[in-house]
Amino acid sequence: MSCGIDSIVYLNDNPVLTSTDDSTSIFKGPESNNSSYLGVEIFYRIYYSLSDADADKSTISTKQDVDESIPGSVINEYLINPNGLKYKNLVLVNIQDSSLQRRIPTILSTEIPDSSYFVSIEFPSASNEEPFITITNEVANEKTLHLLLKRNSGIANDYLRFIDEPTSGDPDFKASTNGTTLGTYYVQLYAASYGLNFSDFSELYGDAVFIGRIILNF
Repeated sequence: MSCGIDSIVYLNDNPVLTSTDDSTSIFKGPESNNSSYLGVEIFYRIYYSLSDADADKSTISTKQDVDESIPGSVINEYLINPNGLKYKNLVLVNIQDSSLQRRIPTILSTEIPDSSYFVSIEFPSASNEEPFITITNEVANEKTLHLLLKRNSGIANDYLRFIDEPTSGDPDFKASTNGTTLGTYYVQLYAASYGLNFSDFSELYGDAVFIGRIILNF
């Protein structure tokens, strides 16, 4: 019999950052036994002001450090909320077939099933070279590469490339008059476990894990 109290379904296992610098972020996915877990979602926002990026990072950390915070609540209510920080999902494009694009989740759980797999996000130093994600199986020494696109609008397949300079009005860009260097931008990245509550098929997220800040120069 039901006691009339709704049970809360959430994802409590998080990706783990292993290293990051101005051009590369490397992390491993969780080894989760939760049947609702489907993979890892990667979120980003582009900033012109480094102080704006720092301020948003600090706010996210503060909100998640609250004792009563439910895993994933900060992502839904703040990180990706249109009334919040407006972070977007990275879009993956298969190198062999550009028509194969994936947005949710960014990395499937079957692609990173255990700790022998890691994910690297790499932005070349040249502004005219495309960034990419590499999924590596260390044991088998196997790699899978995908190009990265950024969100432009909610329209299907309407995407911009990271080699396109951000412009005021882009939904993934926080413009500012306080940029320190002309033509320099900061891509702030977060990763989170992603899944579904199969009782109502609502989306689930774990905590937002900061996985680095990439510098773009144009």
